[in-house]
Amino acid sequence: MRHLIFVIAVLTAAPANAQSLLHPMFADHGVLQRDQPIPVYGEARPGADVSVQLGNASATAHAGANGHWQTNLPAMPAGGPYTLRATSGADTQEIHDLLMGDVFLCTGQSNMQLSVRAAAGATFEIAAAKDDQVRELAVDRVPSPVPLSTFTSPVSWKVESPQTAGDFSASCFYFARELRKHVKVPVGLITVAWGGTRVRGWVSTPSLRAQGIFNDDLDMLASLGCRLGELVACPWQRRALEGRRVILAGGAGGFGSLE
Repeated sequence: MRHLIFVIAVLTAAPANAQSLLHPMFADHGVLQRDQPIPVYGEARPGADVSVQLGNASATAHAGANGHWQTNLPAMPAGGPYTLRATSGADTQEIHDLLMGDVFLCTGQSNMQLSVRAAAGATFEIAAAKDDQVRELAVDRVPSPVPLSTFTSPVSWKVESPQTAGDFSASCFYFARELRKHVKVPVGLITVAWGGTRVRGWVSTPSLRAQGIFNDDLDMLASLGCRLGELVACPWQRRALEGRRVILAGGAGGFGSLE
């Protein structure tokens, strides 16, 4: 299965400033997928040109009428740290301490949501958590009847340390620790987990229709302007799931079916 490419949601158009050229997922201490073209997204003034630089790699983009821009940087090997710089006219934004490594989407129910702090042996594990090549970005749980185009609260990448590890997803934390014993590259964990959610809440409408058993529900919700398969997952999450590396953990609600 291919690696998860670091993908970004499209923001609602807004005037650019020094803080908003890049999508919020591009933040200090982040991890970008190695050995794959790197998609970079953001917002600028409509019609503006944007230049992006990461290490020795660079690319340009042109913002559309809605202000959205997108470009791709060439694939880069594992390493870092790097500074990502986006410039448009007089506006510049820099993201620091970025690493190239392997990025995983950690998604599921209560088993994935459970934090290191709540797991067995937490005191010892938290005190020993000193691998700064492991970073996690956790997305808040926000219900919505329609796809969300951006985060409803600020997000940040946390570098593993005794001060931060307690809040990591325990499943992803231990997975990353074991992986790092064998694959000596940075690991980025994007945790999007919600205890008790049904699997179909994480599945896109086209995929659910292909099952042929939810069409009545989908038709009813479509008449209300809702999409059943998009009640939880944001656009970037659904795109990340398609053919890429995902860690899925079920909880009390199970995931043996699309109920």
